[in-house]
Amino acid sequence: MPATILRPTFFMENLTAQLTPNEDGEIVIRMPMPGDVPVQMVTVRDIGRAAARLLVEPGAIDGDAVEIAGDELSLDLVAAQAGEVFEVPARFETIPLEYLGDDEDLKAMFRWFAEGSSYRADLAQSRSLVAEVRDLRSWLVTQR
Repeated sequence: MPATILRPTFFMENLTAQLTPNEDGEIVIRMPMPGDVPVQMVTVRDIGRAAARLLVEPGAIDGDAVEIAGDELSLDLVAAQAGEVFEVPARFETIPLEYLGDDEDLKAMFRWFAEGSSYRADLAQSRSLVAEVRDLRSWLVTQR
């Protein structure tokens, strides 16, 4: 049976809980990695659209696997865009891996992100698969 493996990148929805301004009216996005390392990301909606397209049109991509992303930004830029969209001060703050407790899988994921060699989605290919794939800014607008 033919199959295509759909490999999504970091979910933009993972940021949702951090988009609420704190008591000082500031958005602070915190993760255990450097703020200047680019991270590819995609919305859950776009993962569904890509999967639907591949079910209906299995030949939409060459090969048997595709990694998809709608944007690639450093977390410093993620925070800056969040601040612009929500019209509040915003910043990224690195936290230590120890904050993750005993979750070795989660620690391994953030180490992998921090190396800067994590996801390698082809953004043009993602857009050819899902024409309206959202970038971070357009997703943030839907979160206001």
